[in-house]
Amino acid sequence: MITHRYRHCQVIRNDDGAVIYGEKGRLSRLGVYIVHLSVICLILGGLVGSFFGFEAFVTIPEGEATDVVRIRNTGALHRLDFQIRCDDFNLTLYKNGAPKEYRSTLTILEGGKPVLQKDIIVNDPLRYRGINIFQSSYGQLPPEQVSRPAAPAPGPADSYTLSFTSKSSGMSYTRSVKVGMPVDIPEGLGQFLLVGYEANAVFRGMAVGAALKGLLTPPGGQAVEVLLPLKFANFDKMRGGAVVISVIGSPEMPGPAAKPAEPRYYTGLQVTRDPGVGLVYFGFVMMIAGCFVTFYLSHQQVCIVLERRQKTSRVILAGVTNRNKLAMQNVIEKIFGTMTKA
Repeated sequence: MITHRYRHCQVIRNDDGAVIYGEKGRLSRLGVYIVHLSVICLILGGLVGSFFGFEAFVTIPEGEATDVVRIRNTGALHRLDFQIRCDDFNLTLYKNGAPKEYRSTLTILEGGKPVLQKDIIVNDPLRYRGINIFQSSYGQLPPEQVSRPAAPAPGPADSYTLSFTSKSSGMSYTRSVKVGMPVDIPEGLGQFLLVGYEANAVFRGMAVGAALKGLLTPPGGQAVEVLLPLKFANFDKMRGGAVVISVIGSPEMPGPAAKPAEPRYYTGLQVTRDPGVGLVYFGFVMMIAGCFVTFYLSHQQVCIVLERRQKTSRVILAGVTNRNKLAMQNVIEKIFGTMTKA
């Protein structure tokens, strides 16, 4: 009976009787030590990742490659053992102009030769030689890095082609604007009203040549006067608002209007290396196993003493456990019931 319930059994006989000893759950006493060891593994994993790993960021324009990343917090430059090239960047938008998904096609280069290529999106990184490359951000390159359109010919016109660039998302929107007709700026950035054309505009005492004047009304704010010189495409950047406005062309002016260049983007990547992550995962597995052993298993010991007397015999049944004593009492009662029935 005891040999059926308990794995470790021992029988000791002597002239006066015998002692039957049963035991199970020895390893349950190690549960607390396993939990403590798992905590040590977690700490060691964190220290290894802190001293030998890094977290960095890099921006790569389409068609370009780099092997230098910038460490977060410190700003120090770190050179990788390979190059990351952005072959293509695709942006999908909702109907309201908000970004839905942005995807980068990356190629890993070693010695100038491609060794791995993958399309990455948010939460689907590229992993190579212990380094994780996550899609974290994106942006549109400034107009001067794409192409510089020719300035419109001087002279007033009824309508002009303007570019509205959002600083938060980096997206640029082209709109045809007529004098006296307000237009809504995408992404809820407000409303713009073109007031008119000035041949010899002056900005803070400095002549800037031909320029357009308009009123920009941000959401819930007051209208701000905006000056857009035709010769300086990035003049409005100095204003420091949430949207940058620039003049692209005018269909009403003589001569061909400048054609906007195709937008060119850069991808923002988070580059991380954590050599201690395996030790951290191992620590979590050990902690779960240690908690299971500690709370759900117990060390039970049962002893039956048989003593021979002159005309009778005496049987002593005892049991001990390190936890859940009520359950141990039920076990003893079942053993006693089985012995008396026999």
